[in-house]
Amino acid sequence: MIKLGLIGANISHSKSPAIYRELLKSLHRYDLIDVLDERALPPLSSMGDYFGLNITSPYKLNYLPQLSSFSQKWKAVNCLKNNAGDWIGTNTDATALEELIPLYAKKWNIDHWIILGDGAMANVTKIILDDRGLVSTQFSRRMGDDFDQFSFFDQLDPSERVCVVNCCSRQLVIKGSLSSNWVFWDYNYLHTLHANSIPGKVKEYIDGESLLITQAKHAVKFWGLA
Repeated sequence: MIKLGLIGANISHSKSPAIYRELLKSLHRYDLIDVLDERALPPLSSMGDYFGLNITSPYKLNYLPQLSSFSQKWKAVNCLKNNAGDWIGTNTDATALEELIPLYAKKWNIDHWIILGDGAMANVTKIILDDRGLVSTQFSRRMGDDFDQFSFFDQLDPSERVCVVNCCSRQLVIKGSLSSNWVFWDYNYLHTLHANSIPGKVKEYIDGESLLITQAKHAVKFWGLA
């Protein structure tokens, strides 16, 4: 039986086990490895019985020193493969976004991308947008932006075709002025507070499940299980 797992913090809600069950349709085991303190993260040397691992927030940087190879471009990994104890990594969030961003840009004819946050997902998103010459602006607490009132939304043109990309954790609840001309893409999935409050304010609300499923398909290919 192939043994797979997800390492992250507060992941009891994860839909990954169900998604991989649907994708693989074969005998496998998918564990949720919930680690609340990075000091308790299991080293890869202790994970030899796993064929592949997914890594989610907030640990996408922690395993880089333990890998024999990974894509330097993304500066973070979320998918690991065990080659007889030699672990390699990739970023299937990034490759999934390389697939989805052009589709959404074309579908809604986006003029301006707004990135909320400055973590691994925000950085990957910025790299992809820059690579494609797409106009973007990034806001984050560490840049000094107001994430209590979200007053920076008032600086934007409500008539412009904007896609707001929420790369922040699910603990953050988005407030402030949104426009009916805008698309709101939440990288979180099943964010009940957003799903209940945002769709009526914007042109389109994109739940993070589409990204989760797409990156899982890329992970299956990386593991050689497709």
